[in-house]
Amino acid sequence: MKESSKSRQSGRPRQNFYTRHEAVILGGLSIVLIIGVWQVCWMAGLISPLFFSSPVAIVKQFRYTLVEGTLLADMRYSYTNFAIGFGFEVVGDYQLTRFKAEPANRGHVLDRGLWRYTRHPNYFGDATLWWGLYAIAGATPGGWLTVLSPALMSFLLMRVSGVTLLEDGLKASKPGYHAYISRTPAFFPWFPRVPR
Repeated sequence: MKESSKSRQSGRPRQNFYTRHEAVILGGLSIVLIIGVWQVCWMAGLISPLFFSSPVAIVKQFRYTLVEGTLLADMRYSYTNFAIGFGFEVVGDYQLTRFKAEPANRGHVLDRGLWRYTRHPNYFGDATLWWGLYAIAGATPGGWLTVLSPALMSFLLMRVSGVTLLEDGLKASKPGYHAYISRTPAFFPWFPRVPR
């Protein structure tokens, strides 16, 4: 059955992303194409540490470390940073999934486990993981150029789409969230503050 181009609810023509942005701009490029190209460039920039920390680069890094002996401390820091970030993200997501699975927790705030030390352990882990990838990439020739990736991810997680955006909704939907904010750091893990 062929679907009508009119909305069933209002009888007016459908409005979706593509029909709203059919206007042609910038000498023949549609807004959809511009957004698509921007997204590809943005993602390529974000994943650039992965290109520099490829297996070939890591093998070269190990060989250089064994021969010259200078990068060993950098490598330990890099992989430790990555492992800590990965651990925070996985454990934080696991704890949140288990908490949400319990019907009795609906409307309550998770303040146990890693969530006792930071309101967003999964976001902290994600940012730390990216800085670990950068540290791995930074030890390779030209790898320092990838610093924009973890810096941008950290900024987005802390100030744009992560903590800030999520907390606005949580303040409104969870009554105990204001008390949780007063005692728990937002991003970087630390011991809970004692309310005065």
